[in-house]
Amino acid sequence: MYKLIIVDDEPWILKDMEQIADWPDLGFELTALAEDADAAERVLKRGAVDVVISDIRMPGRSGLELLASINRLSPHTLVIFMSAYSEFAYAKQALEHGCFAYLLKPVVVDELYETLRRCRQRRDERK
Repeated sequence: MYKLIIVDDEPWILKDMEQIADWPDLGFELTALAEDADAAERVLKRGAVDVVISDIRMPGRSGLELLASINRLSPHTLVIFMSAYSEFAYAKQALEHGCFAYLLKPVVVDELYETLRRCRQRRDERK
């Protein structure tokens, strides 16, 4: 089972994302919910995380800044950004910095499931 954390500054989005999927059925263990990049980084420093689903725009450190930390601390970790902003510039920056996928909020369950299936496949290939 792959370890996953979700990062968002909105508590209600964290709650929704926690309940949006049957994580074990998808092959993931939801190991933490983090309200900002600093909290997510503390989780990453405690142990291996396979996938991070993060908001791209948060107060303090942005999702892009979190991605830079992840690339340094845990380069094998896949990052999925979610954002209410459909501006191409955000998606382009995220992809240029190595994110795995970019989902728009509100997250469509089928799109999330397909993205996580691709994450599992990528992680399986790396083993």
